[in-house]
Amino acid sequence: MRILFIHHGDHRAGSFLSMLYTILEIKKKGYTPIVGLVIPSDELNAILSKYQIEFVDMPWIYPLHYWSCDRMEFWRITTYYIILKAIYRNITTSQKTKNSLENLNIQMVHLNSVVLFPLLPLFIKLKIKYVWHIREHAPSRFHFLFPIIRKLMLKSENLIFLTETEKTSWLSGINHGIVVNNFVDQTFIDHQFDFKTETIKESLQIDTEKKVILYLGGLKKHKGIDILLDTLHQLRLKYDNFICLMPDAVPSPKKQMNFKEFLKKIIGIKRFDMLMVKKINSLGLNDICYRLPWDSDTIKYYTIADLVVFPATAPHFARPVIEAAIMKKPVVVANWKVLLEAVKPNITGLVAKPNSVKSLYTNIELLLTNDILKKKLGNNAYNYAIEIFTPERQVHKIVALYEKKTLLNCVATTKVINNYNLVFSYNTPRKIGN
Repeated sequence: MRILFIHHGDHRAGSFLSMLYTILEIKKKGYTPIVGLVIPSDELNAILSKYQIEFVDMPWIYPLHYWSCDRMEFWRITTYYIILKAIYRNITTSQKTKNSLENLNIQMVHLNSVVLFPLLPLFIKLKIKYVWHIREHAPSRFHFLFPIIRKLMLKSENLIFLTETEKTSWLSGINHGIVVNNFVDQTFIDHQFDFKTETIKESLQIDTEKKVILYLGGLKKHKGIDILLDTLHQLRLKYDNFICLMPDAVPSPKKQMNFKEFLKKIIGIKRFDMLMVKKINSLGLNDICYRLPWDSDTIKYYTIADLVVFPATAPHFARPVIEAAIMKKPVVVANWKVLLEAVKPNITGLVAKPNSVKSLYTNIELLLTNDILKKKLGNNAYNYAIEIFTPERQVHKIVALYEKKTLLNCVATTKVINNYNLVFSYNTPRKIGN
């Protein structure tokens, strides 16, 4: 079976890595995955090529990003620009999507995010088989996109949610869709204890006597970097025996000046990542905030960590939590219900009040000063991760969706496609992979 995974982003984030690990596992079971990149990316191309995964550019698809943590309020000028652009792009490029599915001989489409919902009316009308992977927590029910997306979910047969909490946030009271928890990369399981702490610290020029707080949220607002910096500043006033390791905390290159960026500049909206770099400098945290470029080899960072923090300011699932667990590292997370499906408070990790410097400070301090508790929580977290967050515990659920019924080959829908009233031109997508 040839399965097209459509991915919405242009950089390696949790959703891309989760998709990658899923692809690697289903390849072992005989499926042929192809990745459709909505935003062409040399970075993602390199990763997919490394794993010998075929991929194509599909830049005509326009996902409607809203994000629970960065909603499109009605008072923002950019909101209406984004909506109108999404409507126009998806109407005028539907023919390209259909022809691409035919040319690639796709039997199933696996949508990798809720933000790809503009494709759903086309798929439903043409009876194209798809799996819809919902990786995001729902926004407020008063958000104008909520009822639209929810209605499409109820019309979709094969829905996957990361947690029960996120499923409930969208479909409260309705038993529809399944939960497939994120799982760790098999590499973490195979090589979790192959690295030596002293060697890695020396290679990163970290004092071997320093304790390491690991934060993997980058310079993103909803990951809690702002709260974390204030907390580190307070810790610094009392302790000098720690550093905070921050992979993927180097600002991305300056974005190309499009209409949306032009509006932001006129309105005076500053890039959040640059504001956080400025804050690090103003608080004098450069010597304890070890900011590094992104590196796919994160096992070494977990190896030297004494604890992992995830102080999210909005509810969403955290891949670093389950990766820390498989590495026997305790975590401090924000007290969101969705995160409590990955962390058992005071058993596998500690929980801090969201957006509270005081609460985050207290919990981090406890783990920095209590090695017995740190080891106990880490061991408990490992046992929990092995029980829940491994490929063999989760992948079979996705395979069951693929095999649930006889699947229609997209080529077999040619008659339906021809009856669909769209006559726009089509250009064959550029194949970059195998």
